[in-house]
Amino acid sequence: MLGSNLKENMTVGPVAGKRPKVALKPGRSLMDWVRLGLSGRDLQGQGGRIRKVTMEELGKHNKEDDCWTLLRGKVYNITSYIEFHPGGIPELMRAAGKDGTQLFDEIHKWVNIESMLAKCFIGPIDAGPTKNLLEASTPTLTVQSMLNSMSADDSKKPISKASIPRYEWYQNEDNVTLTIYTKDKDITEENLIVDCSNGKTLNCKVLFPQRFYQIYLELEDKITNFKVKPPVGGSGKLELLLQKSSPNQKWSSLGMKLEGNGTVQDEKNRELVRRRSCVSAIKQITSNTKLFSLKLPELVYYKCPIGHHVLVEEEIHGIVVGKNYTVVLETLNDDTQNRNEDNSDSCLLHLMIKIYNDGALTPVLDQLNVSDMITISDPIGSFSISRLQRARSVCMVSAGTGLTPMIRIMDYIVKDRNIERRARLLFGNRYESDILWRNELEEFSNRNHDMIEIKYILSRPPDGWTGLRGRINKDILSEFLGDVAKPSVEEELLICICGPDEFTEMINGYVIAMGFTESMIHCFLG
Repeated sequence: MLGSNLKENMTVGPVAGKRPKVALKPGRSLMDWVRLGLSGRDLQGQGGRIRKVTMEELGKHNKEDDCWTLLRGKVYNITSYIEFHPGGIPELMRAAGKDGTQLFDEIHKWVNIESMLAKCFIGPIDAGPTKNLLEASTPTLTVQSMLNSMSADDSKKPISKASIPRYEWYQNEDNVTLTIYTKDKDITEENLIVDCSNGKTLNCKVLFPQRFYQIYLELEDKITNFKVKPPVGGSGKLELLLQKSSPNQKWSSLGMKLEGNGTVQDEKNRELVRRRSCVSAIKQITSNTKLFSLKLPELVYYKCPIGHHVLVEEEIHGIVVGKNYTVVLETLNDDTQNRNEDNSDSCLLHLMIKIYNDGALTPVLDQLNVSDMITISDPIGSFSISRLQRARSVCMVSAGTGLTPMIRIMDYIVKDRNIERRARLLFGNRYESDILWRNELEEFSNRNHDMIEIKYILSRPPDGWTGLRGRINKDILSEFLGDVAKPSVEEELLICICGPDEFTEMINGYVIAMGFTESMIHCFLG
């Protein structure tokens, strides 16, 4: 792993706001957990008998060698799982003998816990006369509650009633036009998720930092197709052109409002919808890395914001295994891609995936063929395009497939001609043959040499290698960032870091030690 085993005389702390992964013992991988579940061993500890558990009884099982927890109204014996937990034993023990639902959702709500711990399930909680814990609550923010319940981070950008999105509609003989006024000049069509897969129920979500706005309607009549018109000139206005199934039929209303329609909600409460999607193309990138192009179902639209990812899932031996992958481009060297007004490419997502022979999920992905189906989720992520728009200088440090979020960042930089912006990338790999998209990157940087500079570093370079040698350490990083001025306005500099979590945390520590502030840094973590 790049950056591992470096003996530097400094302390490298975890990335702010993130819980680092820990090194697991041999034989404690996700695939090992799957095998243990298939072994026939009684992981539940009750001989397979399902029964109700009281809160009092749950509280008695709060030790490492006898550990139960409550997740979404269900009690699990996680004693056998403790050593398999990527976040470490102390982190998992925070939920020992108690309801761990909130803690779980804060860290990895996307994990299919019912599948992962299926063999550990003891039974439902016996809540007695108290609130039914089986009912998951998803608080909805009304306009007033938004004004009353802002977090410390949100307070930096006050919210007023006038800034709440709204929508209106009009029609002609063939189409209904739905116009969404987001009142955010940074919004693009990439912030939009539209699902009308049954042709009648329209679920539209506009993603903002830490919140989303929802339009949720049972349309008056069915539609056969829709198109998305991107905002023009920072207007913040999104338009959805709905094609009527019955031309010339006049709608008396847009439809019936469903629960959640017209509301702004916390991003953490957004339902992560999974969909079966079709593999439309597969390209070999390196000997162990492939580019998968996936087509979303009919009447489903999203492009995924820059720097965001989707969850890819498959059931393996009865356990749903998932991993996050950043959405990339089909190529870096096509100026016309993703600019079609008719959205002909809007339902294609491209994922660059490295195959690990001993992995749990990627060997299954490696066997996929064109026309096979795979489960992917709605977009997930915290990176905000507005942060990139404000930057005048962008420095990127990546290792291996940590290149993936940088692809669309670089693409945005060369296509956004509104301001002068320069970027540089330090890209680390082990062997020369490991360099992802080597020809793409060199063609791209040559065409955009006035804006993009790419430096390669190999830990095991071949004879004659003219690039940097070794691992990315603080000395190489100091040279890479040495001439980067610390701006008086911190947001004018953006440093992006991505690679294995250990690498990302290490580089983040080096950058902080060099005097750059956390507000200048964005770490992409899995």
